[in-house]
Order: sequence, then structure tokens, then C-alpha cells
Amino acid sequence: MKRHDIRASVIADLTASKGEIPRVAREVDMSYDTVLRIANQEGDPGYSKVLRLYEYFAKKKRKSEIVKGKA
Repeated sequence: MKRHDIRASVIADLTASKGEIPRVAREVDMSYDTVLRIANQEGDPGYSKVLRLYEYFAKKKRKSEIVKGKA
């Protein structure tokens, strides 16, 4: 997956998780402000931060599929 696609995916996941951003920030060990700036597409976040969020949401989706019996 390309960097742009990863960033777009993370932004979509953060938008869908709007009320959960403080929890997401804690779980990925990132400041709330940083996660919020990424969600709001402010500035140019480091690739490692975006990748950390991408991996977090990918893991969360895998767990959800297992619970639903799709795995």
C-alpha cells in the first residue's frame, strides 16, 4: 500500500472514530493533539506516526472480524 493510501485510510478511520480519539491516542502512545492534527489533515505528520495509527486500526479490524466469525 502506498503512503498516500495509508494516510487516507488512517484519516478515514479517525473520522469514523471521532469520539474515540483520546482513547486511540493513549493506545498508540501518541499525544491527543498529534492524533487530532492527523485527523484534521493539519500539517505533514511523520510517516512513522501515520503507520502506527494504520497498524492500530488494522489490528482492531482483524479482532473485530474474528469476533464476528469472519476469520
